[in-house]
Amino acid sequence: MLTFYFDDTFVIEQLDPDGKKFDKVSRIVARSEKHGALLHLDVNTEIYPMGVKEKFLMVLSPTLNYSGAPNTNEAQVEQKSLADKFEYIMYGLLYKMDHMRSESSDGGSKSPPLVEVYVSFGGLQMRLRADPNSCGKFKDQLREELEMDPELPAVLLMGGGEGMGPVKETARVLGESFFDKELGKPIGQLIVICGRNKNLVATLESDEWNIPVKIRGFETQMEKWMGSCDCIITKAGPGTIAEALIRGLPIILNDYIPGQEKGNVPCVVDNGAGVFTRSLKETARIVAEWFSTKPDELKRMSENALKLAQPEAVFDNVKDIHDLACQRGPLANIPYILTSSFTSIN
Repeated sequence: MLTFYFDDTFVIEQLDPDGKKFDKVSRIVARSEKHGALLHLDVNTEIYPMGVKEKFLMVLSPTLNYSGAPNTNEAQVEQKSLADKFEYIMYGLLYKMDHMRSESSDGGSKSPPLVEVYVSFGGLQMRLRADPNSCGKFKDQLREELEMDPELPAVLLMGGGEGMGPVKETARVLGESFFDKELGKPIGQLIVICGRNKNLVATLESDEWNIPVKIRGFETQMEKWMGSCDCIITKAGPGTIAEALIRGLPIILNDYIPGQEKGNVPCVVDNGAGVFTRSLKETARIVAEWFSTKPDELKRMSENALKLAQPEAVFDNVKDIHDLACQRGPLANIPYILTSSFTSIN
């Protein structure tokens, strides 16, 4: 059965807003009627002319086949397909998903992050900016790319860049709790990021698993693994927490470095974006319930995570530093050599 990643009717607001770059191609800027999504799309207007205020239906689909069977070339397209319903068809590759913070329409408090989806159609580009709830199906494409199970909910287990903490023990307990012995099948899948810990990778790869498991070393595409999972188990590192919140991932914190990471725990827990426990059995129980009897709790924590997220934080910090620098008082003119160090004074 064919399921669309995204579909909506758009109204074109602008044509080539930055000027005409190519003779046969125009960049359209359009807004969708149902989801309020913002679209930037390159179109070959020589063969498919488009103009401001025109409406068009856009569908993002994994295939042209109604059966849902993939088609990587024209020979694999069924006799009756989506191609019969549309006038303009583009084949492309989703190469990036990102999140950004949007301003509220009344200029007040900031609203939850928006998803930005980037697709390349043989050089022609598309950027779709929309509410995360309307872009949930893009997770299916990420899972296909990462060769994950397309149906089972997934938990991401991490121990930082060095694979620290009880990653091995947690993975094994999750492997047991995710297998329903009565039904004889798994209720979830597990992704383990071991970082630079090669011994951990080798140990977990040698285990026998009754559930779908992916064992990875040091990863440079964490945004894809986070985007394909439903929750995360990690220590309270600020970078991982920040990325997880932006992705809307409920967080189970299983440890923290005293001092520098301790304050991150109440930030997550008190805002309803996750829980803290060092118990392996408690961790496994919580995730198993999220994946079976308590999906509403998982959804609620995901919504809280998005509310807490600050995807524009790095830019806000730079702006704040710049504003502070512009407010320097008369002490700013004192020579650096006079204020840099007093350790040599006897």
